[in-house]
Amino acid sequence: MLQRIQSLFLIGYVIAILGCCLRFPIDFDLDSEEIKVIINNLPYLFILLGLVNLFLFLNRKIQIIMNIILLFFSIGYEILVFNEIYSQIETQQQLIIFRFTLALVSWLMLIFANKYIKKDEVLTRSLDRLR
Repeated sequence: MLQRIQSLFLIGYVIAILGCCLRFPIDFDLDSEEIKVIINNLPYLFILLGLVNLFLFLNRKIQIIMNIILLFFSIGYEILVFNEIYSQIETQQQLIIFRFTLALVSWLMLIFANKYIKKDEVLTRSLDRLR
């Protein structure tokens, strides 16, 4: 349901993560090729889960839990990215600041989506009491 404000916030989250991973890709220097492939594809998993979460509007409790999980894993991933590019801060400062600004915007989108999903849940419960 795209007319709900929380759906627009979830679409904003997907667009912000897509901008992060397509505009500012990070190449991790790891020994294991399998782990490197998994870590490099994590943003695409976040995008997929965000889109799946968009269509779970009928089950708001699962949507809230999935948003919280996405938020924590996204924060963990950005900490991993920051750890990886810490040495490049002086040379590519503008790009790094823009990437982390996009990540912060995506986190805020998830937080606001949760806020409005909870409001929607309270409204639905109050209407059920009136029936």
